[in-house]
Amino acid sequence: MYQAIDPTATVLHSLEWDTGENPIMFMVGVVDSSLMAHIEDAHTTYVQSKNGEGGASDIRLNLNRKNYEVVRFGLKGWTGFSDKKGELKFETARVKVPGIGERDAVTDDCMKRLSLRAISSIAQKVRNFSDLTETAEKN
Repeated sequence: MYQAIDPTATVLHSLEWDTGENPIMFMVGVVDSSLMAHIEDAHTTYVQSKNGEGGASDIRLNLNRKNYEVVRFGLKGWTGFSDKKGELKFETARVKVPGIGERDAVTDDCMKRLSLRAISSIAQKVRNFSDLTETAEKN
């Protein structure tokens, strides 16, 4: 049965390699379809072949930047994420996305604390959770 995606739904995610006693827990949410389309289109380029119909076309993906943007809008919180000074505060700010409107986004200071490897893992979870099947399964 087709079921609408709940834009307020969240799920907990831990990094596959964070196998300690108390792994960091990331609260992952849904990125709505208009924002996800904007992110996908902004970081994917299709260039038709200059060699005519027989030539191969180029598809270029800015994968790391795309993952960064998916996490920026899909990460809703964390627990147990710390540095030498203690637990890091999770912060968001309202940002204007051209053609989409205002959305809550993780601040640049918080995003800088995540490695590319962590961003990749969290982005995959956000993508999966933003898909109809996984949000429907959660309910």
